[in-house]
Amino acid sequence: MKKYLPFFLMTCFISVLFFGCATDSSVSEKIPLIFFTQTAPDENETTLAYSSDWQPQQGSLDLNPNPSFELVKSLDLHWQGKQQIIFSPRPDKTEMPVNFKNITNDFEIITSQLKTPAQALNPLYYAGESKEYLAYGLENKIILLENQGDKTIENAFAVPENDGETIEVIPVLLSLRDKEPILLVVVNNPVMPAEKLYLLNINGKNATWTLVSKADTHCSYIASGGMEAIILNSHVYMSDPCGEGVLAFNLEEKVPTPVPVATINQELKLAIKANPSEAQVDPHFGVYNDILLVRLVTGGAQGKDNLVEWLWAFKGEKLLGKIAIAYADEKITVYSNGKEVDSKNLPGIKSVLLPFN
Repeated sequence: MKKYLPFFLMTCFISVLFFGCATDSSVSEKIPLIFFTQTAPDENETTLAYSSDWQPQQGSLDLNPNPSFELVKSLDLHWQGKQQIIFSPRPDKTEMPVNFKNITNDFEIITSQLKTPAQALNPLYYAGESKEYLAYGLENKIILLENQGDKTIENAFAVPENDGETIEVIPVLLSLRDKEPILLVVVNNPVMPAEKLYLLNINGKNATWTLVSKADTHCSYIASGGMEAIILNSHVYMSDPCGEGVLAFNLEEKVPTPVPVATINQELKLAIKANPSEAQVDPHFGVYNDILLVRLVTGGAQGKDNLVEWLWAFKGEKLLGKIAIAYADEKITVYSNGKEVDSKNLPGIKSVLLPFN
């Protein structure tokens, strides 16, 4: 009886002879980004938004030469890399209307139905498939709002340590895991010298507080601009309270232990060394599919007008590519394998919006 190779193997064998057989490593990831420009500053902070696709492995940036939409007060936007962009008002701008002018119909901006009280501490927003969530600190509690359609549910979760003193409870991460809300929360008790970081798992009206770490007395999770964190698969990535780096811990661990992420921190150190800043700079995050996006602004030391925003794409421990945005030069430079591969000029560039799954 004759044996035949499966069609796929035959095809791959022929491909190897002539072109080499394709593998997953040859597939280039494509990451959507939105760049905002402001060529003529006005009191309304009107900005134009330009869509783009970044292929970090190829070192290419496909930047739409025409703006997709115009927006007034382009703050507090939440985007998952698709058509819909959600605007979540801050406490001091709860009643502020969103002035959105669609130019290409590529995007749709929706205003969140969840409102934040003026006394809320660090409100965080998250959009699920059918629900939206808002979490903030209030006195010694985390307040979580859950909205679906015209129905909003509010729950309050008190910190496990409450001795009657005034305690700051500050959420730094809000996401979903197994379809249930999960938060990282900083508890700042003036009686205790060190801030504490808790993982808060919520199931309906019940909550489990798990201590993740304590900040050293000379470090802080909430000083300056405050820390930021994000979940990708089973890991939490967070800014280091003691320096300009990134820590990570596994959500599957019974005792979460944040440890430095060497591959990311190496890139951050190189960028900071090449373009020093006046004070400590903290990384920020985005996620698209299985790709971790890390961004950092360097420069500005001694009043220099040389701010550069770096953006790295990591998949696992591997660096896929990076982008440098030189704001004074209004230039976007794309790197691959450590070399400059592509560049774009965008007059008036002022910020970039990362996707957040």
